[in-house]
Amino acid sequence: MQRLLEAASVVGTTFATAAVAAGTQRDIQEVETICAHIAQQGHLLVAEGLAEWPDGTLSGRYRFRHVFAQQALYERIDEARLVGLHTRIGQRLAASYGPHAHTIASDLRRHFARGRDRARAAQYPPGRA
Repeated sequence: MQRLLEAASVVGTTFATAAVAAGTQRDIQEVETICAHIAQQGHLLVAEGLAEWPDGTLSGRYRFRHVFAQQALYERIDEARLVGLHTRIGQRLAASYGPHAHTIASDLRRHFARGRDRARAAQYPPGRA
């Protein structure tokens, strides 16, 4: 569960379980079940309905109850793992958004830059939304 929450922190304060599943290389339904359980406890996550991506992907949408929790989880991740998480999440988002990727350009730029894929990060310049 800890690694799943760390992956969620890489996506951001608000996240879709599909992005977390990509980062952790887990089944989306497994991630959804774990996040729903955590949200039901009422301390760390809040359920925010569904996220629908342009490719038709539907997944749960959650947010960290406190930004400090998200930041603390993110800061615990070692650099090598962080690079992999950002890379996998960025790749999944880019594939799912396809021709609509410009709508999440800043997210893609951040994930690819932190995933050390500068060439892909450069495909999403600032101010392009």
